[in-house]
Amino acid sequence: MKVTITLENASGLHARPAVLIAEKASKFHADILLHANGKTAKATDVLQIMGLGITCGTEVTVEASGEEENAAVYTLAGMMAAKEIYQ
Repeated sequence: MKVTITLENASGLHARPAVLIAEKASKFHADILLHANGKTAKATDVLQIMGLGITCGTEVTVEASGEEENAAVYTLAGMMAAKEIYQ
C-alpha cells in the first residue's frame, strides 16, 4: 500500500518531526518505507529519514507492507501533512 503527499511545511522535514515519525512507525506491525528525491529510507530510522532531504514542496511516498499496512500508511502520511508536528 502506498500514499503520496506533497510536504507543505515551510521548514521541511527537520529533526523533531523525523523523530516523531520514526517513533510512530516503530509501533506498527508493518515494514514501512519513505520515498523522496529518488531515495528510500526506513520509516523507523531517523538518520535515514533526514537523509531524504525533504523540503517544502517535496513529494513523499509512504509505502508499507504487513499486518497493519493501511493504518501505518495513513497515520504517517497524516502526520507529515499536519502542521502540529513541525512546531
